[in-house]
Amino acid sequence: MKGKNKREILAAHFDHHAKNEGEVLEEYRNLAKKLEPGPASLLTDLILTDEAQHHFLLRMIAKWLRNPLKDGEMVQLEWIDRNDLLQHIRELRS
Repeated sequence: MKGKNKREILAAHFDHHAKNEGEVLEEYRNLAKKLEPGPASLLTDLILTDEAQHHFLLRMIAKWLRNPLKDGEMVQLEWIDRNDLLQHIRELRS
């Protein structure tokens, strides 16, 4: 199997992993809405935040596997906007 095929298989695995866990996370979001403020609510929010970041990273790895960097090319992280990420985390916690 050639390197490109191996990268695509791995990228597809990361995409599939994020999609399947996304379905479970929807159940967590519904649970979080029903919880009273307190330790259980806080832990649920932390799990949701952590998993959102985890899925974001899985999708970025899949993207890079499909479009590897050329020799001497550097990873550009301009797509990360700190304020957007913080807003997303706040939305997950609300």
